[in-house]
Amino acid sequence: MQLTFKGAWTSNEDSIGEFNAMPKATPQNAVFFWEDVYPFDHGQRVRGVPITASGLLRYLQTSPKLVTTRPVSGRIGSLPATVVDVRLSNEGKNEDPHCPTRACAGFLGFPQWTSDWAIAYAQVQRFYLADVEYGGVKHLFVAVIYPDEGSDLKSFAKLGEQLLRTVRMPATAA
Repeated sequence: MQLTFKGAWTSNEDSIGEFNAMPKATPQNAVFFWEDVYPFDHGQRVRGVPITASGLLRYLQTSPKLVTTRPVSGRIGSLPATVVDVRLSNEGKNEDPHCPTRACAGFLGFPQWTSDWAIAYAQVQRFYLADVEYGGVKHLFVAVIYPDEGSDLKSFAKLGEQLLRTVRMPATAA
C-alpha cells in the first residue's frame, strides 16, 4: 500500500494487518488501515459473522452497544467502500476499568492484537469497509478515520479523507 502525505505525519504501527498514520500537529487523531478484522465481544471472537464488508457492517448495525449512521458509498483510493460512522450507544456499559470517560467498549479483534479495538463514550469513528482481492485471495480491507474526541470528526475527517484518496494498492474490488 502506498500513501501520499501532505504535511508532517508519523506512524507507530506498520505490521501484518495494520498500518496507522497520525498528523504530527494532532497525534491524538489517526487513520488506521486493517485487513481481515473481525467482531470481538467480551474477550472472544464473535462466530458466524463473515469477514466481509457486508458481514462487518451488519454486525456494527446490530450490536446493542453500538450506534451507526446510515451507510453511504465512499472510496479508499480507487476501491469502492461502504462508509459508516460508529459510536457507543447511550446504554453502552463500560468494559474497561481504565476508561477515561463514562464507558468504553471493545468490538473488533485481530489475531496479532494483544487487546480488542474499542470505542469511548462520545467518540465517533468513521469506518470505510471494502471487499478486496489480491494474490487470488479475498480480504476485508478497513480504513478508520479516528478522531480522539467526537467533536473532532468534522475537522479531522477532511484530513483523513484527503489521505484516503491517495491510497494505492495492488488489489481489486472483490
